Amino acid sequence: MDNLNADRVDDLHAADLMAAGGGSGGSEGTLITWGSVPTATAAPGEGAPSCPSGWAEAYGGYGPFFYYERGDASTYPSVVTVSNTCSNKKQMAVAPYYVTGVGWQRVDIFACVGWPSPEMCNTCRACVKADAGGAVSSDSTIFYSTVASFDGNLGGRSGADAKCAAELPSAISGKVSNIKALLSVSAGDEIRDLHINDSDADGAVGPYESQFPIYAYNRGWGNFTHVAKSWTELLDASSPSIEAPLSNTRSVTTDFKYWTGTIDASGTAGGANCVNWTSNSSSFAGYVGLSLSVYAEWLIGDLVNCASSVSLICAAKYAP
Repeated sequence: MDNLNADRVDDLHAADLMAAGGGSGGSEGTLITWGSVPTATAAPGEGAPSCPSGWAEAYGGYGPFFYYERGDASTYPSVVTVSNTCSNKKQMAVAPYYVTGVGWQRVDIFACVGWPSPEMCNTCRACVKADAGGAVSSDSTIFYSTVASFDGNLGGRSGADAKCAAELPSAISGKVSNIKALLSVSAGDEIRDLHINDSDADGAVGPYESQFPIYAYNRGWGNFTHVAKSWTELLDASSPSIEAPLSNTRSVTTDFKYWTGTIDASGTAGGANCVNWTSNSSSFAGYVGLSLSVYAEWLIGDLVNCASSVSLICAAKYAP
């Protein structure tokens, strides 16, 4: 438990922060500051020293961590029950485990603690030196998020693509082409069809180079975070994970949902797509991805009704 880090528990790994901070390999470095606030209700990063001059804040969070184990101490002596005296802890993780003859036990991990006293919240900030894009090769795919949120009536494929074009960050305007919404619209227009080496039977292909890397562009900090080595890796259903969550497309409000219409990690269209993205009726539903996940939930994390207000993830070919 002593080695838990805020970036690990929150699905933002140290390697990803290093990549964001210095291009290939993170040569310019990452700085993490730690702080504490005498309350159990601190905001992410509150109390941690600000990033120094020349550095940008990439992440505000909680940690280092306090933990306690809950269980039946009389029947399983190694489980220690600690009094819960903190009024509003920030719970970071729960680790369940099974004890034969006893049942399921759990370890709860918190950043804000009230035991023994006083109540205290530990916080952190991750600071990076922004990568202006020099390490991002031409023909890479760039993902960015929209600022606005939309109901399920996106206007079909053309309307969704137009919304992405309208919300292109000004800093990369003129440096990208082929802007499209990261959406599955129908069986002939799926996320897996967006790259040129799509191998499913429909024969549809898109503008993005299959074997070039994919980056998340942070529209707040102006830096890039490596997401996948290629589209092949991005949509590998046998290993459904990405290297960094798409929360890296934003510097604030990083916990958000975005429409995908995709039923699995390979980018296959699902039936829940708000009638091919033409309906905002609550009688219909659409699949969404979760910005903080690096697992399959980045594409298929939830199902929400089409009257919901949800963001878009947009794709573009980088051509500086």
